Amino acid sequence: MLFKDIPLSEQLHRQLISLKSTGKIPHSIMFHGREGSGNLAIAFAFARFILCENPSETDSCGICSTCKKTEKLAYPDLFFTFPYVGTTDIKLSTHYYEFWREMLLRNPFPTARDWQIHMKAEKKKMNYYVAELRDIGKRLNMKTYGGKSKIMIIWLPEYMDSAGNILLKLIEEPPPNTLFFLVTEDMDSILTTIQSRSQKIKVQNPSIQNILPFLKNIDPEIDDERAQTVAMLCNGNINHAINLLQDVQEPFFDMFREWLVQIFQNKFGEAFAFVEKIKDNRDTTINFLKYGLQLIRKSFVFSQNSINSDLTSKEQKFVANFANTMKNKSFLDLYTLFNETILGIERNGNTKLIMTDFIINANKVLNNKAKQ
Repeated sequence: MLFKDIPLSEQLHRQLISLKSTGKIPHSIMFHGREGSGNLAIAFAFARFILCENPSETDSCGICSTCKKTEKLAYPDLFFTFPYVGTTDIKLSTHYYEFWREMLLRNPFPTARDWQIHMKAEKKKMNYYVAELRDIGKRLNMKTYGGKSKIMIIWLPEYMDSAGNILLKLIEEPPPNTLFFLVTEDMDSILTTIQSRSQKIKVQNPSIQNILPFLKNIDPEIDDERAQTVAMLCNGNINHAINLLQDVQEPFFDMFREWLVQIFQNKFGEAFAFVEKIKDNRDTTINFLKYGLQLIRKSFVFSQNSINSDLTSKEQKFVANFANTMKNKSFLDLYTLFNETILGIERNGNTKLIMTDFIINANKVLNNKAKQ
């Protein structure tokens, strides 16, 4: 994976380029960001950039022998370690490396849950074991293969317990030409002694503007409206966006606008008919409501004299009109109603009953009536 393949902010891209161009790469960097931020892919792309034989000013070349090997996760100077399920027979993460390689080649933006499922350990606790932490030093003490740097990417170090102290001396005084990239979604759970030995780089979840070209890149056939729906629904979570590409088969905007108008204008028969049509598809119903919730939130933001630059022209027009409709009415009541409805369906409540209740109460909020 190259930088160009990741929905990466320009600011972070410039920061990483600067570290390499100035030759001031810290021996330990902690890439911290929420799930779906892409911090693992970014750490990998940065490692590839460092190791590349013919990099440009902004990215790896992608075609040199080193790039081809790193792309296949088969370059001897690039190491990975990750939490796993150990047993009497399984002492080290290397036992799972082919599973790890298979998963990353398929999806460079995995979650911890994805990894548990992939190594068939959904109901088991992952960990970093003492044997693994000690083995890291052995692996890094080997001579470099390419003559540049050895890079160890440590994914989810928050799964280390106090045994993580084993790494302290290694991180503080690494072997020559050795770099550590720690990739975490919960920095506060990492030993402070390890945190203090690493330069921290914050990875923000990508904006809608960054997600849209990423979606176009992985699915060139996607139309603009469907891409916009997915970008809004994923809420900056790249992993979620990839999954939504399979689930969201059509844009929601026209359906949502028509349905809300029906509710507002007391056209209950049509509004209930729509519920009848989607009630048996739980995931679609949840995604539809989450999309609507995003538009409601952006309408509130607009009502506070803020501009929404990440909307389509149709969405911008809706948001402006809806903000005007909601004058002297409670955005909070409507927002709460959406959230409670989504939560109820997610908890396997009766979709038809929950949506019927939503229509009745949304009508009251939109028409400024007291809710029951």
